[in-house]
Amino acid sequence: MSNHCQVLVVGGGPVGLSAALCATERHLSVKVLDEFWRSDQRGHAALLHGRTVSMLANHGLDTVLTQHGFKLNLLSLRIDGRLLASVLLTPPVLAIPQRSLERALLQELRHREVEVLMAHKAHAFQERAGSVQVTVGRREPTLLGSPAAYAEWSEVDRRTLETRFVVGADGHDSTVRKALASELVDRHQTQSFAQFEFQCPVSNLKNEIAISFQRGLASVLFPLPEGRMRAGFQIVSDLHREPDQARLKELLTSRAPWFEGTVGEIDFSTLIHFERRAVAHFGSKRMWLVGDSAHTTSPIGAQSLNVGLLEASRLIDSIAAVERHGARLPELEARFDAECRATWHTLLGAGRDKLMPAAAPAWLTEHAAQIVAALPASGVELRELLASVAAPRAA
Repeated sequence: MSNHCQVLVVGGGPVGLSAALCATERHLSVKVLDEFWRSDQRGHAALLHGRTVSMLANHGLDTVLTQHGFKLNLLSLRIDGRLLASVLLTPPVLAIPQRSLERALLQELRHREVEVLMAHKAHAFQERAGSVQVTVGRREPTLLGSPAAYAEWSEVDRRTLETRFVVGADGHDSTVRKALASELVDRHQTQSFAQFEFQCPVSNLKNEIAISFQRGLASVLFPLPEGRMRAGFQIVSDLHREPDQARLKELLTSRAPWFEGTVGEIDFSTLIHFERRAVAHFGSKRMWLVGDSAHTTSPIGAQSLNVGLLEASRLIDSIAAVERHGARLPELEARFDAECRATWHTLLGAGRDKLMPAAAPAWLTEHAAQIVAALPASGVELRELLASVAAPRAA
């Protein structure tokens, strides 16, 4: 078992696993470590933008995406109950269980003989000339109680890995971000969302993402495979209430009265809080951040996940240019960091005016900050989608 690699990915979610897959395709040696075991439970759905779907298909995951994903090719937008836009999504957005996506990425990495270290925690990072030494602890569960009712994870041994680059894809409580001392900069106040996935065999949403704003609060509904539905509601009151079926029906009635469908058993529900923010810098020299370790935003448009997947691909391209083609490290640092900061400057609202199409309708300009954060797109794709939303034929 080698303790050396060119790229060490910290974080075994979709962004980290995708980064590792990109590295193998660029002929870079790579290892992945994650603090936890990834369970095989259903989990929640991931919403993949059109550009992300194309990228993953190029990684050889097209069969999995087709088998487990649900295509959404229509987007509707309502403000205070009024339908203001209905546009085709080309390419379509894909709803897929995150479990299925992670499993497919893991299988592809294992097929390529990539070492994936689950239940391994990175403790310390020490930069040296040309490399980073990472202290990693292996963890095992200890069953407690009689009979065993729960488990505590304990570290059983440590090893030191030496890598040319560290990619931090380890989520909101990122160990890599803490090591870099790269602070998240708050752009907006905390937002709270009640999210549900429930059985809904019959509804008036067939292949549609329905986004709405009621008195400034965002909501989204879209169908999932196997006769299920995803619903998310931004809330500012009753934060103590359980996201149960009664709460779901109440929110559907008050926030989506146009919705017609059965509300069956709830498969997944949660109350989550998001601070719309991004790091001031995405890394330096040989340690970098991608995905939720570097930014968070509203879950309505799934922008943090999708932009994170694209960031990972660009970062690995830059690392490959250094490792295999002789590019200079400062060029990587300047280009990648600047591109990421510019992207999030726009998505978090500061640069939204540059995205607005000429002669945008008044309602779109008035609600631009909310709408930009809620649409399932980024970059050029987002600009094109906003143009479609603004077009007279969309209303």
